[in-house]
Amino acid sequence: MKTKEIIENQINEIWNDYSFLPFCRYSPLAVSEIPETGIIFIGLNPSLDEKNKIELESNPDKSLKYYDLDGEHKYFKKFPVIADCVNLPWGHLDLLYFRETNQDSINKNLFNQSGISFIYKQLMVTKVLLDKLLMDNKPKIFVVNNTLAREFLGKDRPQSYNDDQPHWMNYRFEWNDELGTYFCNGHPFFFTSMLTGQRALDNGSFERLKWHIRMVKEKLNKE
Repeated sequence: MKTKEIIENQINEIWNDYSFLPFCRYSPLAVSEIPETGIIFIGLNPSLDEKNKIELESNPDKSLKYYDLDGEHKYFKKFPVIADCVNLPWGHLDLLYFRETNQDSINKNLFNQSGISFIYKQLMVTKVLLDKLLMDNKPKIFVVNNTLAREFLGKDRPQSYNDDQPHWMNYRFEWNDELGTYFCNGHPFFFTSMLTGQRALDNGSFERLKWHIRMVKEKLNKE
């Protein structure tokens, strides 16, 4: 699924409306294409290293940019390992489009009135993409490898909320006791921590994740 026609105008409009926020000093970034079947990894937002930061700050063009997945970036290196283990193609998308690596900076600068609106509007654009993937009955497995992404999807609804109250993207996930994971609209979701970096899964947990995804895939194929 090509993303450009679905998200470009809305994201560029958000960057124009929130140009006063520090994150809008840099052009937004999105994956160019998401596979319609296979295993899809969901992250929070694109990273930003010092080299790219200097280049982007000097570039007046703040319109949405795109990247193709190649598995070479260190963030993606575990994705093809899992995909090869379960013999599936893989893809990736972030819920948000601003570039930032420091999670503390995100928490500090975005959780205020303007920041929350900035986040929510991006999430609603991404929801159009995810809705298309979830409504399609082609087999897909989702792996959410970021705690805040899980929150934004609607997984961790506050206990004080009633059933009618929306929470961010407001997806509802149902636990499947037989398969040991969550489902949304018939598609399995695995919620895990980062797969690379300092807070990454340990090797044993990573092996169990691969086994679990493979087991769920085989069970679903038999059904």
